[in-house]
Formats: sequence, structure tokens, C-alpha cells
Amino acid sequence: MAKRLAPGGTAIISFTNREAIDHAVRTALKIVKPVIKSGVFGQSFATFSYRPAEVADMARDAGLRIARVAFLNQTVSPFNTLLPKPSVALARMIERRAPAKVLPFLSADFVVFAERQ
Repeated sequence: MAKRLAPGGTAIISFTNREAIDHAVRTALKIVKPVIKSGVFGQSFATFSYRPAEVADMARDAGLRIARVAFLNQTVSPFNTLLPKPSVALARMIERRAPAKVLPFLSADFVVFAERQ
């Protein structure tokens, strides 16, 4: 990607957050995967999770610099599927009020804005 990005250009990439509580819950619930045939738990393909520091290292190795990281999706599976409206309302409240230190643990995903140097 870094080779295709114009000098000074920005790539915006999302990642599953390995530090999140949601990731721990989904990992623990994989034992019921044979029973569930739909949704995130029933998917047939592998997913990969990362920590922001790991992404920063990969970006640096590729000649990119992380300009900004934004944490998204402050929900926890399976509650976000079972109770979508309350889950979204809670996520919005967490996003607005949670201290920056705890957002990585409460956010299922993160987005990086990587610039070509």
C-alpha cells in the first residue's frame, strides 16, 4: 500500500482491536461456534486482531507514519446483537464521556490514519 500511496497521502485503515473487552469475549465464545451459523460468531473465515502499537510498527516498516488513531465501536458482543438500540446508545455515551485511557479497552475496532513519508 505504501508504494501506491502518493507522497504526503493518507491511508485510512480499520482494525479489530486485540486490547478490547469485546475481542476477549468473542474469543471466549468461540467454543459455541459450531452451534451458531450466522453473524460474527458463525463466520467461516478467520479474523485477525491487532494492537495499535503493532500497527504502528508495521506502518513504520512500510515507510508510513501513523498520524492519528481513532477508537470505534464501543460495544461488547453478543449484547450489541441482542440489544442493538441500547448498545448503540451506550456506545455513544462511552465515546463522549469515557477517558481516553479506557477507550482502547472499550472499543472493538480502531482506525489508523497512516501518511506516506
